[in-house]
Amino acid sequence: MKVRTLTRHFPAPAYLRFPLCGLDISDRAVKYVELLLHGQELRLGKHGEEEIPAGIVKGGVIIDQEKLTDIISGVREKTGLDFFHVSLPEEKAYLVEMSVPEAAGNDLRGAIELHLEENVPIPVNEVVFDYEIVHPPAQGLPTYIVAVSVVETTFAQSYLEVLGKSNITPLGFEFESEALTRAVVKKGKKGVTMIVDIGREQSNLSIVSSGIVRLTSSISLGGNALSRAIALDLKVDEKEATSLKEGEGLSRRAGGKAPFESIVRVASVLRDEMYQRLIYWDTGRVRSNSKDRVSEIILCGGNANVPGLVEYLTGGIDVPVSIADPWTNILSLNEYIPELKAREALKYCAALGLALRGVES
Repeated sequence: MKVRTLTRHFPAPAYLRFPLCGLDISDRAVKYVELLLHGQELRLGKHGEEEIPAGIVKGGVIIDQEKLTDIISGVREKTGLDFFHVSLPEEKAYLVEMSVPEAAGNDLRGAIELHLEENVPIPVNEVVFDYEIVHPPAQGLPTYIVAVSVVETTFAQSYLEVLGKSNITPLGFEFESEALTRAVVKKGKKGVTMIVDIGREQSNLSIVSSGIVRLTSSISLGGNALSRAIALDLKVDEKEATSLKEGEGLSRRAGGKAPFESIVRVASVLRDEMYQRLIYWDTGRVRSNSKDRVSEIILCGGNANVPGLVEYLTGGIDVPVSIADPWTNILSLNEYIPELKAREALKYCAALGLALRGVES
């Protein structure tokens, strides 16, 4: 990805330029990525992952601030980086679409705030929100359609406090779905894409239209559920179950310990959840029409690479499914091969999208 022309010809002094860094915090890991300017191109800089033991963060909520502070402080000490764009977990996010009368165009924020409690079960004085215009008023429909992102103030504040104690300055917060969109959906792409981020303990499903996240939800099903099903059915330990999941996946073979049936039992739940979101997108929302149906599904996350999973999901949904290219908006693999292997890079999609936010700002 080439940097903006104006920035290239009139670069800011080095002491005024913030590093292009993303910090993705989930229940079980902190992932960090730095992007470096190499002439006019971007290159991968420092990157890594730190494990978060179970119970420190649960469902996106910080349970033990002190222990999480220690882990994030370790990231700062290891990298020497002080400034990051940071993700907020999707579990505590609200993303709603609202209709706002055309007459409110001079104060859209005020009009959204006035009706926010009708859409989000939290008092308006206890949240922070931002919005994007999805559709401006049009003939026959004199309203704005806006996508509103909402998070409880105390929830965001808990992350701000941990970062402050870790001596890290957040350059901005955004939801994981927004960061993923920036990373894996080709910049400028029209049409509608579903992004399925398959993590360890849960999967996040987002529907993106012309670069705007329009629908997002989380389900308590991830790669560990696949491993547990294999371990239970085949009477193997967790290490062997994970090896079977990553090595054989949904491939069929005669004899031996085959994980096919175990994975299908869990993957079918994910496929059903994806299908339900597609149905809702087509029938249950404002301005639903056949012209903007989902045209592709992109899988990302550390458990997206299970062999045969793409083919299995495609067969039941009838929408093309593919594995994400985390570098699509960053660099050309024909010119530069980053250190991260393809399978590993899928874990860093959100962190890469967060780092890319610094290019846009």
